[in-house]
Amino acid sequence: MGEVWRARDEQLDRDVAVKRLRVPPEFGRTESAHRIARMEREARAAGVLRHRGIVTVHDQFTDAKGTPWIVMEYVPGRSLAQVIGDGGRLSPERTARIGAQIADALAAAHAAGVVHRDIKPANILLDGDRTVLTDFGIAAFEGATTLTAEGSLMGTPAYMSPEQVNGDRGTPASDLWSLGATLYHAVEGQQAFQGPNMAVTLLAVHRGVPAPMVHAGPLEPVLRSLMSKDPAHRPTAAEAAARLSAPDRSLLPTVPGAPPSAGRSPLTRRRLLIALGAAGAAVALPAAYYAFDEEAPSRKTGAPAPASTPSAPPSSWRSPARDGKPLTRSGDVSSVVFSPDGRLLAVATDTPRGDSVQLWDVAARTMQSEFANASDDRASADGQILRLAFSRDGRILAAADLEGTVRMWDMRSRTEFGMPLEHAGTVRDIAFGPDGGLLATVGKDKLVRLWDLTTYQVVRTLDPRFRHLEITAVAFSPKDDLLAVGSEEVVRLWDLGTGATRTLKAEGVIGQLAFSPDGRLLAAGGSGESGTMMVWDVASRTRLKLPFKGAAKYEYIASVAFSPDGGTLAAGSSDNVLWLWDVATGERLGKPLAHSGTVEAVAFSPTGGLLATGTGIGEGAVRLWRS
Repeated sequence: MGEVWRARDEQLDRDVAVKRLRVPPEFGRTESAHRIARMEREARAAGVLRHRGIVTVHDQFTDAKGTPWIVMEYVPGRSLAQVIGDGGRLSPERTARIGAQIADALAAAHAAGVVHRDIKPANILLDGDRTVLTDFGIAAFEGATTLTAEGSLMGTPAYMSPEQVNGDRGTPASDLWSLGATLYHAVEGQQAFQGPNMAVTLLAVHRGVPAPMVHAGPLEPVLRSLMSKDPAHRPTAAEAAARLSAPDRSLLPTVPGAPPSAGRSPLTRRRLLIALGAAGAAVALPAAYYAFDEEAPSRKTGAPAPASTPSAPPSSWRSPARDGKPLTRSGDVSSVVFSPDGRLLAVATDTPRGDSVQLWDVAARTMQSEFANASDDRASADGQILRLAFSRDGRILAAADLEGTVRMWDMRSRTEFGMPLEHAGTVRDIAFGPDGGLLATVGKDKLVRLWDLTTYQVVRTLDPRFRHLEITAVAFSPKDDLLAVGSEEVVRLWDLGTGATRTLKAEGVIGQLAFSPDGRLLAAGGSGESGTMMVWDVASRTRLKLPFKGAAKYEYIASVAFSPDGGTLAAGSSDNVLWLWDVATGERLGKPLAHSGTVEAVAFSPTGGLLATGTGIGEGAVRLWRS
């Protein structure tokens, strides 16, 4: 579009940069006029802005041939693109400093009604500690007439937002996406979206899923929020600047709720972070992929072999009865979970309006609230909610969906809080850890992420070395001393105190994991042969030689749950029934409870008096059962 020269302002005795428009002779009158108008707009856009992070425009003039020129300050530093090209990727700390300055500059531009529309490493100059945003050549003014020809793209494909690729006009949120893609390139040393040609690159941007991050560490959450496919989920420029500047904690979104109640496990979030090797402020640490240590000694030495009959109270669920009519018939139910006080039942369901989370008053059998899934895309079903989880104090409800987003709601105000936790693929399962301040997420990228919900930062990214499918299930033990993760034919137990792990051999693909209330047993459902439930003694890591049989051969066990007293094990099956077993004997309790669809979800109330089941394909309803 132009040539930039270093020049000398003889009157003021200073070096300046002058930009001369290039108009190829083959251009017609209309295209030439558009190019001249764009350069004049660049001068106006930068000229009205006064910010240390935006290049200063001193003057604009037209020479005798009618060619426009812009006179700007001369910035002696190199571009971010040159720095990356010469020295490779930058550290997360340096990337954050650069990003904070650019975000602050964008906040000033957006406040003045100017959208840059071409944020990329080549348009960022580094001059010592100063970062300068340049080239407003395709910037847009609020309310101004567009200069983009119909069917054309204005911007650099690898850094354009999905909505720009889809033909929409650039907005402040588009600039934030481009900033995220730029910072990704800086910290990872490669583009987030790339391909052998422009078409492949544009398709990658349209899908909105960047390549997995390896080096971003504590920057990963903010980069994912910047590159959220939904513009409404991206932070504003001012919010991004605050997060990238590592501001005072009072400026960060905080987790609603109170400290954990007395009598809870002594393993707090701080102790867990120390056990993980954090030993300080999690945000300041460079994160890395940590493989589970198969060779580390377990602290559970000399564990006794499992008894043939586990110590468990007699089951009270020998003759369950249906308690009233189904709560909802709005669509497929994928998850149900009781609040810790038992007053609410959260339901993830597919309604005609889209996927949503419903909150039901258990006593009154009425729906109190409904939260729409903002990630939902009715054309592709990408927004399907897969799992719900309450924090242990009941103040937070989290929902994970197929698109790779975890959203959270404050149960006191019934409003969403914080930034959605963005992932590079489907989030299959979530689990709250000690005192509700940690959240474990697992999914398609075969990694376990532990999030500190006071900062929305990943404190550790763990690689359990699963070599086949993605991780499908995760669960914290009730005593907070173990983390279980499951995939295909294997479950791994991670000791949170020592970091040691051990492998449990499983059958089929694990659908869900559940610890018994005392933490002694771990149950897994999935696609095991003959529909056999898998139950292990945690201390010895051996599978119990008890029946737990019943389901037809090769049926899929989609959901599992222990009763609060540990005496009953429930499992929902793809053959449209709910199985109940006596934990002490492994024998089936009565006839299976018939449903009209796959029992995708099951949950006991905290007192153990109620059992909720949710059905998916074939019906879509929530039933309550009484012991």
